[in-house]
Amino acid sequence: MSNILVFVETRQGKIRKSSLEAITLAKKIGSKAIALVVDADADKIATELKEYGPDAVYTVKGIKNYSPDAYREALSAAIEKSGAKIVLASQTAMATDFIPAAAAKLNAGMVTDALEVKIDGGKVVTRKPIYAGKVLADYAINSDIAFVTIRPNVYPAESAASSPAVEELAVSIPVPKAEAKETKSASDELDVSEADVIISGGRGVKGPEGFEPLKELATLLGGAVGASRSAVDSEWISHQHQVGQTGKTVSPVLYVACGISGKIQHLAGMSSSKYIIAINKDAEAPIFDIADFGIVGDLFQVLPELTKKVKEVKG
Repeated sequence: MSNILVFVETRQGKIRKSSLEAITLAKKIGSKAIALVVDADADKIATELKEYGPDAVYTVKGIKNYSPDAYREALSAAIEKSGAKIVLASQTAMATDFIPAAAAKLNAGMVTDALEVKIDGGKVVTRKPIYAGKVLADYAINSDIAFVTIRPNVYPAESAASSPAVEELAVSIPVPKAEAKETKSASDELDVSEADVIISGGRGVKGPEGFEPLKELATLLGGAVGASRSAVDSEWISHQHQVGQTGKTVSPVLYVACGISGKIQHLAGMSSSKYIIAINKDAEAPIFDIADFGIVGDLFQVLPELTKKVKEVKG
């Protein structure tokens, strides 16, 4: 078994849940799980990570805003320091932006959006969906170092208290060609890629106001609001909510599809949900083919009743 380096993504000083899931996986398949935190407040993040059991934490504090060049150098320094043969991260926009560059620099193999990761015969073997989720394919990584990004909500984060050694890395940070500055309004909402419950709307919601009952139910269930491409293209809701082949890939415990027909591009982004409930007036809608439970009816009549029942149960 090998040392595994886990990139821990943070947003406005908060650890992304999916990064904790990656640490849990690393502890299961590796001999030593080492977390890398790139954040001005990395010491605070390192303290919070103790609950999830990393064996060590490397910190890099000198990078104020996200820059792919700077983050690549931080990751490269952590790989060299740790001697890790496996690098894990959550499948996020940030990770898939800079980690492939780090892998290319080391001439290493990489698999993105993995649903399973294991060690077989000394090699890293992964399973991931291809062809818009129609097929699950197994890939073995033959390079000396293996890079893998993991789909959020596939491996539940587990508490495992530890007392990791915390070490700050001295990294030569290049002058960034470009920096990403966070927008607070976007990060205040629960990201659909990390939500356990998603209430998602399509063309059937009929307009921006049609998302209001979805938002009410999502709030009650502690979930997020998703959307199909048609709803986003119609400018009824922002792109950060889009689920599908050209949006985000999600794996919640519960996915409620409201007024979504179920085109293959949308199914590619949510078919790995544990439970799917479809609400649609069209009994022949393709979404019913993959739904665990289906309700043929008007979502504007069904959702208020569902919301009412949830409120009764929650007291």
